[in-house]
Amino acid sequence: MLENSGEQRAEHVAERLFEAFRSIADNPGLGHRREDLTPSDVLFFSVWSWLVIYKPDRTPLEVARVVHAARDVETLLRDESF
Repeated sequence: MLENSGEQRAEHVAERLFEAFRSIADNPGLGHRREDLTPSDVLFFSVWSWLVIYKPDRTPLEVARVVHAARDVETLLRDESF
């Protein structure tokens, strides 16, 4: 992140991601399933161009991945077992 957008931008994105983590922890079930990307029991929650992939049935919150939506998410998750 730092190399592409600068330190301030990276910090801003990180802040928003941590806000999303808190929101998801307080409200499990936020987001949506993406069966086109993975059959795993995970939900996707968007923060701008970032996807927070998490397990809704875990306490405390378990974030499985955070990936940029421009990546080939289907290929990244193909061999994942969550």
